[in-house]
Amino acid sequence: MLENEANPTISKSTGLPRRRFYRIRAHSNPLSDSHFPVPISPSHVDFSLHYPQSPVKLAVSKSPHLLDEYAHVHEVGGIIYTITDVEELGEWMKTCLDNHPMFEALTEQELQANPAVKLLSTATEEGQKVAWNGGQTFQAVYRRIALSL
Repeated sequence: MLENEANPTISKSTGLPRRRFYRIRAHSNPLSDSHFPVPISPSHVDFSLHYPQSPVKLAVSKSPHLLDEYAHVHEVGGIIYTITDVEELGEWMKTCLDNHPMFEALTEQELQANPAVKLLSTATEEGQKVAWNGGQTFQAVYRRIALSL
């Protein structure tokens, strides 16, 4: 026990680390570390490790300008999947994507061949909620394209 008395970070009664000395570590943000490698540009990051092609719910965005950011992180050929149960929101998302120069809608043939599209209504939280309530969904699926100059 003499060893614990000399070390204030160890509890005298339990012999375990004292909470007040370690609580901050348990709640720290590992991304705030100054030694975290910061890439020079997006082209120096392998986004496939961080952003698998999963449905992106654009409904949370309040601005079509967020599409510029999606275009920035998606490589050419990357797919954006949207689904909502609000018809007006679905139309708004389609209009925003239609008007963006770096996205194009998938053709009907491509939609039918894409296995992720079949999962939108069953594998996403939004799709499951609507299916459970017996509602209707409005989907939009677009591909990132190169900017035409």
